[in-house]
Amino acid sequence: MKRAFFTSNEWCRWPVAIALAMVSMTMSGCQADGGKESTALPSQVIMLHDPMLSNMLAMTVTAPEDWAAEPIAQRLSPAYSKQSLLIDLRVAAPDGRAVRFYPTMGFEYDRGWASGFVPWSATANGWIAMLPPESYGNWLLKLIEENPAPGVTAPRLIRETELPETQATLTQIYYPLLESYRQLNASVSHNLGEMRARVQAHHASVAYARNEVPELAHFLLLVFRLDQIGASGVADRGTWSIMAMQSKEGPAELGDLALLTDDAMQDVLDSWVLQSAWVQENDRIMQRGSYIQELQPRSMGARQIDVELREEKRQFEEQRFKRLLHDAWEEITALNSP
Repeated sequence: MKRAFFTSNEWCRWPVAIALAMVSMTMSGCQADGGKESTALPSQVIMLHDPMLSNMLAMTVTAPEDWAAEPIAQRLSPAYSKQSLLIDLRVAAPDGRAVRFYPTMGFEYDRGWASGFVPWSATANGWIAMLPPESYGNWLLKLIEENPAPGVTAPRLIRETELPETQATLTQIYYPLLESYRQLNASVSHNLGEMRARVQAHHASVAYARNEVPELAHFLLLVFRLDQIGASGVADRGTWSIMAMQSKEGPAELGDLALLTDDAMQDVLDSWVLQSAWVQENDRIMQRGSYIQELQPRSMGARQIDVELREEKRQFEEQRFKRLLHDAWEEITALNSP
């Protein structure tokens, strides 16, 4: 079954059906994320809540006051037990410039499934059924073509590139996990195949028309893949996850460079903050591998010093990942500069 993730004025709708969460917005002062004084107009704080955890605040994003926010936070049905809270947020300026945060999602495939599978359906293991694409740009284009938003026509892929600098940094961040799979492969017989783990960083640009007005969109996509390679050297089954996906979009007359170097758009993309209390509860749910609706938050029984140390580590990792995303947009800008 297909249903829009979002409201009708977005340009791409995601083909999954979910229940909506409570979303609210409050006004803050004129201070941007990170304590920097902003010379822009007063800002708004967009707050996204988790419907399963009694509408616990999950994430905030800061944007200029006059930008229109279209926020949704939602959970898939219990059959998708490997899926975390899906956050889909588009924030648009009055002149049509916009940024978007896309959901992080996990997919599974098995070429040996006797009955085949329906894309976007739940697998027996709680993942979303989806073959890994040979081209992430064409995968995005297909989503747009098959699930067009009202007024959006003639989408076409302009460019798709890997981001080697971002991918190298991402490999460093995930080195312990990647190394664990290399050690696992070294300890088992090659006749059994191998588990191939890797991270990928991609950029894609898409042109389209919204209500007959030409527009452009640039995508940043970070992926973790784990493929089980059979004795024949072919990936028989595996999982792949979207760790982060963001976009910058706007009227084509502005040009690629103007969209990519827009400070206000980048500030919004840099401003996301996950809430520590929600992260702890969400981690507990995901580690358990299943959930029930309206699960209540639990009180933490760990020692206070342990809680504080875990939170310091989480904040460090979050800031490192935010810097990675910021630098990835700079790499995309450099690749698109004359």
